[in-house]
Amino acid sequence: MSKCTVVWKGQQVIEEMHDVLQDALIKTAEKVLYDAKQNAPIDTGALRRSGCVTIGLPPNPDEVYRRAEKGAGEKSAIETPAASQDNELVVYITFNTPYAAKLHENTNWKPSSVSRRYRKDYKTGEAGDKVMAKGFGAQGGPKYLEKAIPEHWKDFPEMVKKIARMHRKR
Repeated sequence: MSKCTVVWKGQQVIEEMHDVLQDALIKTAEKVLYDAKQNAPIDTGALRRSGCVTIGLPPNPDEVYRRAEKGAGEKSAIETPAASQDNELVVYITFNTPYAAKLHENTNWKPSSVSRRYRKDYKTGEAGDKVMAKGFGAQGGPKYLEKAIPEHWKDFPEMVKKIARMHRKR
């Protein structure tokens, strides 16, 4: 008579799949954010810098906006993971300026042809008032985040497969 022993590692498999799905969501969200930043209107750059990916819970918009206004936060700014309700996999892609939603939703908005900027002169370090020529301020437009999602969301199943293969190799 032969004997067979089965070792069930169901919980381990569930945890590994959770990690794979979370990694795939984060990678996909980073790609969406990158494209959304390219689509976003630019005047001072604060809107683009305020874009971030957070895991579990939305970011503190005031804190992100303060960093973006100061010129900090150009990178993706993935915040520290926080537990969401019911331990769901939730990733937020947000732009955190007081005017982000207005610019995103206003399909009648057109960038101005001449844009007044307050920028530092990088040679002298002095702030100056510069009028930028037509075309420079006319970048981006409405629905900048919404336009970036479909392209990357359709690639999500492939991203899951790719990350699952990477996890198996560990």
